Amino acid sequence: MDTRSKIISAADATPFLNADSVIVRGTFDPLLASHAADLTAAARPGQNLVVVIEAGSGPILPVRARAELVAGVRAVDYVVPLEAGESVAAPAKDLVAVHEERLNDLIEHVRRRAE
Repeated sequence: MDTRSKIISAADATPFLNADSVIVRGTFDPLLASHAADLTAAARPGQNLVVVIEAGSGPILPVRARAELVAGVRAVDYVVPLEAGESVAAPAKDLVAVHEERLNDLIEHVRRRAE
């Protein structure tokens, strides 16, 4: 299966952003093993697991590359990559925070080492 078929545009995501879905938001820049574990844990039988990839500020990887990596996680049903300025309406009660502080620390570490 080509996991890129899981990637859908923000315009096409509306039918999947509802109470029948578990919606996870994050930058996933980069995708960590702990993210994959958290996504797998967030999946619920009978519900779509929809991951919204946010652009973030100063990303290491382009949003499309991050979407392809997240789409490779077996538990994920759909991935919605958002470019800067794009947004989607999603039920707030289903949003799950995913390691943003830890990711920011890792990004800073990588940037310092690259200097």
